[in-house]
Amino acid sequence: MHFDAAPQGSLAHIVFAHGLDQTDSSRDLVTIFCAVHTGDSSDIYRADAGGHHKKVFTIESSSPLLGLYWYTSKRQLVSVSRTGELFLHGEDEGQDRWQQLVRLKIGGGAAPDGPALMVAWVRGQTLASATGRDDAVRMYDLDTEDNYILRIGEDVSSDIPTTICCLSYSAATATLAAGTPTGRVALWRTSQVDPSDALTQTSPMQYLDIDPSMQWVRQRCLKVSGRVDRTGTTLHICQQGVLQRGACPPLLAAQLSSHAVAVESMSGAATIRINANLQIRGLSLSATHLLVNSHTAAELYDLSITPPQVALSLTGPQSPAPLLQGQLLFRAEGSSIEVCNMAGTPEQTLTIPEVDGQAALLEATQQFLFVLTDTGRLCIWSLGGGEAKPYGAAGRPVDLPPDLTVVSMRCNCDGTKVSLLTKQAQSSQQAQAQELFVYDLQTGTISTCSFGDGAGLTTPQQHFWDAEHPLLLACELAKAGMAHGASRGGRGEEGGLEVAMMFATPQGIVLQDCSALPPCQV
Repeated sequence: MHFDAAPQGSLAHIVFAHGLDQTDSSRDLVTIFCAVHTGDSSDIYRADAGGHHKKVFTIESSSPLLGLYWYTSKRQLVSVSRTGELFLHGEDEGQDRWQQLVRLKIGGGAAPDGPALMVAWVRGQTLASATGRDDAVRMYDLDTEDNYILRIGEDVSSDIPTTICCLSYSAATATLAAGTPTGRVALWRTSQVDPSDALTQTSPMQYLDIDPSMQWVRQRCLKVSGRVDRTGTTLHICQQGVLQRGACPPLLAAQLSSHAVAVESMSGAATIRINANLQIRGLSLSATHLLVNSHTAAELYDLSITPPQVALSLTGPQSPAPLLQGQLLFRAEGSSIEVCNMAGTPEQTLTIPEVDGQAALLEATQQFLFVLTDTGRLCIWSLGGGEAKPYGAAGRPVDLPPDLTVVSMRCNCDGTKVSLLTKQAQSSQQAQAQELFVYDLQTGTISTCSFGDGAGLTTPQQHFWDAEHPLLLACELAKAGMAHGASRGGRGEEGGLEVAMMFATPQGIVLQDCSALPPCQV
């Protein structure tokens, strides 16, 4: 596309107008709208893939446009200026003429010399806005004309007032994100992707009583770390995920951020902070070493040196994730498993029978190495003696529902039980499995524990066995709270964590206790 006669002024925004041309003859046409800033006004042009363009209307505003959005369901244009003015334009039916339908001041609009205004177009019908004045994200639903507020909340670890410096929305995951200058990121996920669904299930009067902020489920607030370039600018790249933990008495390891891990001793020694040179996706701990890995690299740190030093760097795909056990390092690729020393030198190679598939997950105790294959079979090797040897029947089938994929595996202290955490094989992030499976190697039976209560979003995230008791199992649960509501006094609960303590008995999994952890303040 090319403007043969370039309009005067600076081109500021371009937006695709999906669904504007709906005739068969125009099915393959691409229609866009462009905003060109000229002095005290912004000219809006309509153009197509053939290079045809024309000015359709002018927005009189003292400041340039901050955002231009296509309101698909109404086939209208939404414009927002830097001073917080919202404009809504629509085309007259049967006439090739656009007119202004709405002009209003949105809450939190910034003055020319005040905090910068940030906006995001949410779910194709709602304008989210925020400024550097406070911690509020102001939501204006153009369909229902509802106004409500989502708040990040106070940062108790900082003396700096909580304000918002950036705002973004992901249509793919229906998630709204707001960040602060101190590096906090709050995430909200909509629990109702299409509000029109509610109108078909309830009467109009019932729907009017629903607090619109209750459609947003507050996710955990997270802290991100940045890398400073030579200009002093900090770039934050975030991905929502579970912070990794590990234990090898007397040492404990906990991931602090995308690149940092804290290692502490139960004896009360000073905590050691390790800053890795990769984005941590997994960790493994022994009495003398810490292994961290991303998808494409791994680093082995020697904890006997102060400060800890990188003893070994691995490159290439790290799937399945490498594993530490004592003074052994296990690496798997395809149907081969290398048993290496701390220098990374292979001392033995184990082979999975072709009929059992390829390695998908690794786990080990002092006595056994467990390998779960991509065909759902569990292969076991005994680690006693000088060499690893096959233990029992190779390739034991683990019969789980076919629509589930195992994402993590843990074994108990005596190697008699294996716990498996799963997710839906083809699901989105909003449809996580709510079950934990325990496979008994002695009986070949599988026990199931379900954490869903039918009302909340409680899902298991991590699971650990006791270091001494072979039946005691702990599971970390994520339980999301609801967003802060403003228009009708919505709930203000923060999403937090719970820990469930269970016994894996021969008769099944028995829930012993479930306690809530206070929300993490970052």
